[in-house]
Amino acid sequence: MDQKRQSRLNSEILGFSLFLAMLLLLASSLLLPLLETGGTALSLSARLLFKLAVFLLPVGLVRVSFAKIHMPSAPPARRSSAGGRLLIAVSSVGLVVILQILYGSVFPSSMTAMGVSRETPLGELVLMLFVYVVAPAVLEELYFRDTVMRALTIHRKLLALLISSLVFALLHVSFEQFPIAFLCGLVLGVAYLATGSFGYAVLVHFTCNLIWYAAEIVRAWSVQAYSVYMQAVFAVCVILLAAGIPTLKSTFGTIFEDREDAAPASYFWSLPMILFFAVAVLIPIVWQSK
Repeated sequence: MDQKRQSRLNSEILGFSLFLAMLLLLASSLLLPLLETGGTALSLSARLLFKLAVFLLPVGLVRVSFAKIHMPSAPPARRSSAGGRLLIAVSSVGLVVILQILYGSVFPSSMTAMGVSRETPLGELVLMLFVYVVAPAVLEELYFRDTVMRALTIHRKLLALLISSLVFALLHVSFEQFPIAFLCGLVLGVAYLATGSFGYAVLVHFTCNLIWYAAEIVRAWSVQAYSVYMQAVFAVCVILLAAGIPTLKSTFGTIFEDREDAAPASYFWSLPMILFFAVAVLIPIVWQSK
C-alpha cells in the first residue's frame, strides 16, 4: 500500500471512530438525566456503562479496521530508562494538577463535580472511584493516546500530539473546559511519546484524577481541611514538576524524532475527519445556546 493511500485510510478510519465516539457521547448525555431519578447508584452505574461504550466501541472499530487492511501501528519507541520514564510521569502529574488548579481558580465552574457528600455511603464512593478516576484514566488513554495518537504517528509526531490533544478537548463538549482539556492533552501526549508507554500515560491520568477525587472527599468533610489539602497538593506538585527537569531534553526531543518516511500533513485530511471536526465545533455552540 503506497504512503498516500495508507495515510488517507488511516484518517478515514480515525474520523469515523471519532464521529462514532461523539454520537455515543451525545446519546449518553441525553439518556443520563432520565436515569438519575432511579438513584445515585443507578446513575453512576449507567455513567460507567456509557463510558465503556463511548470509548471501547470506537477503539474496536479502529483496531478491527486496521487489522483487516494490515495497517501498521507501532507504539512510540522508548528512549528513557525506567527511572527516567518514572520522572517524566511524576513531573507530568505535577504539571497537569498545577494547570488545573490555576485554571480552576479563574473558572471554578469548569471543575467537574463528582457529588461526594458526608452522607455518601461507602459503596457509592467505591463506584465513584471507578466512574470518575479509574474508567477515564484507562479508557481515555486507550483511545486518545494509544489509538488515535499512536495511529497518527504515521505523520509527524508533533501533528499526532496536536491533533490527539485537540480531539481530546473537543470531546469534552464544553468551551469552558476546552482550554484546560487541550493543555492537559498536550502534557499527557508528551508523556506518552517520551515514555513510549500506554501504562505510564494511564498512571499520570489516574493519579491526577485521584488527587481531585480525594479533594472532593476532603471538602465534603471540612472546608478548612480542603484549603490545607490543596495548598499541600500544590506544593508537592511543584516538587514533582521540578523532579522532571533533568528529563526535559530527552522528553521534548522525542516530539521531533520522526520516522524518515513520515507522511506529509496534507495526507491527514479526509471527509470523515473533516465531518468530525465540523460537528465537534457546532455541537457546543448549539448546546450552550439552549
